[in-house]
Amino acid sequence: MSRRSIADPDVFIGELRRSRVIAILRGLDSRTTMRAVDALRSGGLSLVEITTDSPGWQDSVAQVARAGDDGRFEVGAGTVMTVRQAEEACRAGATFLVSPTFVEQVAALARQKGIAYVPGAFTPTEIHRAQAAGAACVKVFPADTLGAGYIRRLLQPLPMLRLVPTGGVSLDTAPRYLEAGAIAVAMGGGLIDADALQANDGTSTKTAAEQLLRRLGVEAKPHRRTHAQGGT
Repeated sequence: MSRRSIADPDVFIGELRRSRVIAILRGLDSRTTMRAVDALRSGGLSLVEITTDSPGWQDSVAQVARAGDDGRFEVGAGTVMTVRQAEEACRAGATFLVSPTFVEQVAALARQKGIAYVPGAFTPTEIHRAQAAGAACVKVFPADTLGAGYIRRLLQPLPMLRLVPTGGVSLDTAPRYLEAGAIAVAMGGGLIDADALQANDGTSTKTAAEQLLRRLGVEAKPHRRTHAQGGT
C-alpha cells in the first residue's frame, strides 16, 4: 500500500478496520519516538499518531514517514488544532490528521488535500455532525467516561457511525470497545512505556503491542526494522 493511497479517507478506513489500533505517541522527543515506532512495529502495529505537543513533532513525523516508505507503517499527526499545524503535518508526510475536537478549518484543509481527518467528539450530536461534515471516522473522547456500553448505545440508532474510542483505553478494555461495534481503538499510555524507551529499551512496549493484538484477534502486519532498537 503506497503512502499516497492510504491518505485517501476510504483507504485509511480500510486499513483502520484491518489493524484496529492507532498508537498515540505524546510528549516524546524524536529519538524516543523512533524507538517507540520500532517497538510498535516489531509488536505488529501499523498506525501511529504523533501529537503536536511533542517536542520537534514535525521532525518526528517526517522520520517515521520516511521509515514507513515500504507501506507497512503509517504516521498521522495528532492534537491538530490549526490550519498551520495541519499544513506542517502534511508537508512532513502525515497520512491522517487527528484533533481532540472537530475543527472546521482543519476539516476543510483535509477535504482539500484528500487526507483522512479524525476529529474528537463525545455527544451523539457532536459525533454525527463530525462524520456528516466529512470526518473519516470520529474518536470518541474521553471514552473511559462512559465505557463500551456508551459505544453500543450510540450505534443502536446510528449504526453508520465509525467510532474510535480514545482516552483511558487499556489492554483489558480495548476488546470490549470492538465488541460494542467500534471500528478501532486509539491508545497511548496503555501501550507506551516512555521511561523504558528513554532508556533505550523497547521490550515492554513491544510486548504490550503483541498482547493487544492477540486480545483483539488481529493478525500482525509484516514489518522490517527501521531504527536502532534497544532491548527488543
